[in-house]
Amino acid sequence: MTKILIANQDIAEINKIDSYFNNNVNFKIYTTNYGLSALEQYNKVNPDIFILATNLKDISYNEILKKISSNINEKFNCNIILLSDSPDEILHLANISKLYDFYIKPYDYKSLFNTMEEMSKNNLDKKIDLLFLKTRIPLGSPASDRVRETISKCYHSPRLLGNLNQVFALVANDFKTTNEGIRSSFRTTLKPLNVIKDNINAPNFAIFNLFPKGEDLTPKNFLDISTFYLHNVKK
Repeated sequence: MTKILIANQDIAEINKIDSYFNNNVNFKIYTTNYGLSALEQYNKVNPDIFILATNLKDISYNEILKKISSNINEKFNCNIILLSDSPDEILHLANISKLYDFYIKPYDYKSLFNTMEEMSKNNLDKKIDLLFLKTRIPLGSPASDRVRETISKCYHSPRLLGNLNQVFALVANDFKTTNEGIRSSFRTTLKPLNVIKDNINAPNFAIFNLFPKGEDLTPKNFLDISTFYLHNVKK
């Protein structure tokens, strides 16, 4: 799930963004009209996307950037979209490395929403990369790319988990192959994981506790577990 924090004095602008993503189960929206509250929520929520307006009254947007960037793990985390009243405000940013994009009034909301969806996709890709590294699945192989796309489709449409033939057909169409070609990719990708997952020296990651003991992972239970894990993991 992509967590979005919006800090903006203009309630109408908040409502416009909130209403666009409100019915999307893959987004969780947090909002505030105050800078100090934004700092508190940022540290508590750990948002994937931070929509920061420059119109906050109690604390400046630059002070917010400075405080967030004082954490070494956040300094280069490029997760902020700045909503600005003037181009001059962009020139005086405290930490431009955290800025993913910026918009100057009047905002092009369609472009803003596209940027947020792009950031969400990038965030999911990073989570899947980390999942693959933890489970010793190679990155960038033809088989793992097919598995990645299948996970991504199930993440965005969990109903597909109830019909593997349907999701495999969708992925097969993307990769110009067959359902059996996708199943074969899963067998290839999961083979090393099935060897190590019950080993006493298996990696000490939380997802390994979700895997069934004493039996091989199938495409179905790997997708079920991976989708659940990705929806609930913080980063």
